[in-house]
Amino acid sequence: MIVPFLRRRRPMPVVDASNPLHRLLDDHRLPWRTRRAKVEGQHGTTRDPLSARDVVFLRDAVRAPGFLQPWRADVFDGYAPDLPVVRFGAVAWHEDDADANLGRLAAHFAEQLGPVAPAREWNTLACRWRAGTASLELKVWPPAWQTPAARNDAHEREPRLRTAVQVTLLTGFRLPPDERERRWLSGFGPIAAVTPLMLATAERMADTPPADVELEYARDPAGVPPAVHGRVGAPPHAEALILATHQLFVVRRADLIGFDVTRSLPAKGGGGSSLIVRCRTPCSAMAFKKLRITDDPDPDGATALGRRLAERFDRPCDVGRYFLDA
Repeated sequence: MIVPFLRRRRPMPVVDASNPLHRLLDDHRLPWRTRRAKVEGQHGTTRDPLSARDVVFLRDAVRAPGFLQPWRADVFDGYAPDLPVVRFGAVAWHEDDADANLGRLAAHFAEQLGPVAPAREWNTLACRWRAGTASLELKVWPPAWQTPAARNDAHEREPRLRTAVQVTLLTGFRLPPDERERRWLSGFGPIAAVTPLMLATAERMADTPPADVELEYARDPAGVPPAVHGRVGAPPHAEALILATHQLFVVRRADLIGFDVTRSLPAKGGGGSSLIVRCRTPCSAMAFKKLRITDDPDPDGATALGRRLAERFDRPCDVGRYFLDA
């Protein structure tokens, strides 16, 4: 019998006294150690007039100079309510000069974090601090670097956004494996090597925080044997699916719904196949979430693994009809 997603109370992150970005989060009174449902319940959600998205404005948090609004947290049906907010954002502006706005805000944060040099990234200019999996990014889009004909509705609503600084502060939170999951990981048996498009090196995986929508499945990979990386597998009794690609994912068997293989034939594109697993989620507005297991340039290359995993975990595998890679 498949039971609903198991909601277990997990420990919230504790401040790492050696991590300057964790200190910054606390100094700015951002609720990075509070469950999302509580944050949304305490502060309420509202429509952001600048981005036209639903957000939570954190009016009690300390604003940096030039902030046009309070710090915010985005709202989305796919964010796990029992886990903390991991991404905070803000917008800053002083004058109609993107470089000057970036420089002033960077100087402010440099007082606590140390100086960094701005770097050009395509049509943007950015300053970035990293500490472990946490990061702070300040980014501007200098008007002279943009396509003249490009239209941005947000700039029509608020012209200052053309030269404003977009601020993104990531906490780097990732759940540690609990005692049972550590046993599963120590008993890992590989089923197959995988080659998804987002496969990362073990070192990069360790330093990269999971996406907001992956939090319930991603685990801290510290101490995990190197043999796990780049593979999908399971402990001896298949109590969980373990997948190590761009993150270390541990999904208990009861939360596995099924596997899907997508197949495309060469046309304008080269064709190929992809294998995903559908997983139960604590997000009540979503029936499931998907994790990508592997990709293959052969239209039939992922089918055998999909069927093998389906048999191993006693779940269905849907092999899709061919379509043209147009």
